[in-house]
Amino acid sequence: MASFLKKYPRSFALKSVGLAASILMVTAVYEFVIRPAAASDLEERSLVSAESGDSPFSLWIVLKDYEQQFCFILLFWGLFLLALKIRDSMVENRGLEVDFLELGKEDRLKKEDARPVLWKLERGNEAIRQTLYFRTIFRAMEFFRFANSLEEITNVVKNTCEAELLRLDSEMSMIRYIVWAIPSIGFVGTVRGIGIALGKAQAALEGDISPVTASLGTAFNSTLVALLLSLIMMFVVYQVQRMQEQLVLDVENTVNDGVVSKLHIG
Repeated sequence: MASFLKKYPRSFALKSVGLAASILMVTAVYEFVIRPAAASDLEERSLVSAESGDSPFSLWIVLKDYEQQFCFILLFWGLFLLALKIRDSMVENRGLEVDFLELGKEDRLKKEDARPVLWKLERGNEAIRQTLYFRTIFRAMEFFRFANSLEEITNVVKNTCEAELLRLDSEMSMIRYIVWAIPSIGFVGTVRGIGIALGKAQAALEGDISPVTASLGTAFNSTLVALLLSLIMMFVVYQVQRMQEQLVLDVENTVNDGVVSKLHIG
């Protein structure tokens, strides 16, 4: 556990804070806004249906159950995790604007220039040194000292970017789990509501169908809300993945065009 916290202290803390904030925020909204409003609407609905037989639609009643609450908690936590990914991508994009080598259009680097360039890169800003752009340039310059052709260096750049894509994909595993868990929780609400409705079938046979309809409302409302939230989550996930893939492609092209093309292997 200690080694895990030493390796991922900041990332783990941010994810934990995001989960705690999602739980507190959604629970507070449900306890002080949604459930009181749903109770008031249920009372009004019983009076109206007794008089006219119609049951007016209420968003609060659709949202009031615990399954919907859990779905919102997962939604906001997932959006928080995606916001961290977007922030990291923005930092990477800013890194692309840094000219690490400061070379002119006609300048070329020889193998004997590689070590001074590496020393210069190692003294760079710590935040920028964590970016994919910096790491790719650094690896290219390291390999440049021993390379026999530019194609070998290009392959190093390509392999570094492919490894980054694999890393980014593995870090999306928790978010993909959230995308899967939201509709699953909705189906749990459906099963629970149907189970409660079947338990009250005797009351329906005696003429009182309101407990059965209320339970079926719980069943279908939970699925409806969960599916809608999962659609929102999936849309944001695909947008973030597209942003990450485009960033890695931009890094590979920028390094090849701005660095590898200026290397001279005699």
